[in-house]
Amino acid sequence: MIDMCDGKLKLYSGVTETAVDWLWYPFIPYGKLTLLQGDPGCGKSTLMMNLIATASSGNCSPDGKKLKKPLHVIYQCSEDGISDTIKPRLLNAGADCNNVAFLDEETDWITLNDEKIRRAIADFNAPCNRPCSGVSGRNGYCQRGGHAKSASPTSSLGCYV
Repeated sequence: MIDMCDGKLKLYSGVTETAVDWLWYPFIPYGKLTLLQGDPGCGKSTLMMNLIATASSGNCSPDGKKLKKPLHVIYQCSEDGISDTIKPRLLNAGADCNNVAFLDEETDWITLNDEKIRRAIADFNAPCNRPCSGVSGRNGYCQRGGHAKSASPTSSLGCYV
């Protein structure tokens, strides 16, 4: 093995191939970064609520695959009200709200690169969803409501974003 760039530069010949595990083939894999982007009003929230309902209740994914069991889901959205918008949408979509959590941002704003999110994912044993209605920018940041939020992968936690 050749040591290149102090071990930072590696050859693909040394990589062992692994299969991808899908929540929804071929759109949302487990353990990979997934961004849901689109113009306002195009259905991002509706799609997300339906995916959360499917995952939290253990129903079939949109590709018809029956989930092995209901999943814990962390849904973090800073744009809509928790009690007047998000929870009613979750209930309307058929989500099991006992399996859906969020981090309270009332006093402490968070980013996807935040240790609180890593801890919450690990504690709740959850895949997570984060729709992004803005445009993914440089340095891994997602523009939302005039604020840049980190869009770092959380694959080490088996999480989809």
